[in-house]
Amino acid sequence: MWKDTKLTDLLNIDLPIVQGPFGGRISSIALTTAVSNAGALGSYGCQPFYAHEIIEISNDIRKETSKPFNLNLWVNDVDPETTNFNEQSLVDIIKIFQPYFDEVGAEPPTYPLPESPTFENQIEAIFEVKPAVFQFCVWDSL
Repeated sequence: MWKDTKLTDLLNIDLPIVQGPFGGRISSIALTTAVSNAGALGSYGCQPFYAHEIIEISNDIRKETSKPFNLNLWVNDVDPETTNFNEQSLVDIIKIFQPYFDEVGAEPPTYPLPESPTFENQIEAIFEVKPAVFQFCVWDSL
């Protein structure tokens, strides 16, 4: 049957489907757990979170599902493209996305943006929570 694959066996899931994690604080515990509860692999993007937040997120996911889930991190904790990012850059980006903020009634971010946690800080949380799957991305601006 199409559902019986090496992936489903390896990850102990029913469907060979992996939800892509969302970065930038737009991942959702509700979506992650709904996907996992449906038999696929739900994923949560943890890139902007500190270790204590990753632990809390994982605990909240586990309250909603006993199924496997994936946590995702970026290995590089500094994006070289942001070295010249300033308040005007944020204003310009918000102008583009303002209709979407308005549509959902969300406030756009303000400047300065919060500092990001280090990968070393985050990986400690991953070792503590031991998700079924841990995925990481490497940002390469070359």
